[in-house]
Amino acid sequence: MGKLQSSLFLSNSNRIREGHFVVIAAEGQEPKKFIIKLDHLNNPEFLKLLKEAEEEFGFSHEGALELPCRPDELQRILSI
Repeated sequence: MGKLQSSLFLSNSNRIREGHFVVIAAEGQEPKKFIIKLDHLNNPEFLKLLKEAEEEFGFSHEGALELPCRPDELQRILSI
C-alpha cells in the first residue's frame, strides 16, 4: 500500500485538488485520463482494477496510474 500511496500522491500534487488522484484507462483505441475522488478507494470493483494494474504495470513509476481497462468500463465502475 505504501508504493500505491506514493504513486498516487507524489505526482501531480500541485495540479490536482486535494482528495483526488489521476488514473488513465489504458486499453482501447484512445486512453483517457480520469481525476478520481479518494472515496472510490472503497469501491471493490475499483480496487480490483488497482490490483490488476499492480500486477500488469507495477507501481514503481511516477505520474498517473495506468489501469488495464477501457475508458467506458472505468466510467461504469465509477458510476456505481
